[in-house]
Amino acid sequence: MDKLHKHILRRLYSYGYVGRRHTAREEMKQGLPSHMKNMKLINEACDKLIKEGYLEHCHGDRISINRIKRREIAEIVRAWQNEANTT
Repeated sequence: MDKLHKHILRRLYSYGYVGRRHTAREEMKQGLPSHMKNMKLINEACDKLIKEGYLEHCHGDRISINRIKRREIAEIVRAWQNEANTT
């Protein structure tokens, strides 16, 4: 899983976008460096996470975390934050 995928999962998890609470894909640009703010890259990453079952697709371009994979996503986010804190 690359940095963009982890950023999307962290952003959704930290703001509590799980299940019925959802947000627009456009919001995933916030907090990214300028070279990664390309909506084509973000949409491809979101589509991949949807296919892998980490995200749910809601009402057009809106996404949220799949409730079934919430614990697995929490572990990914914690591991990534610990990795960032040690470097």
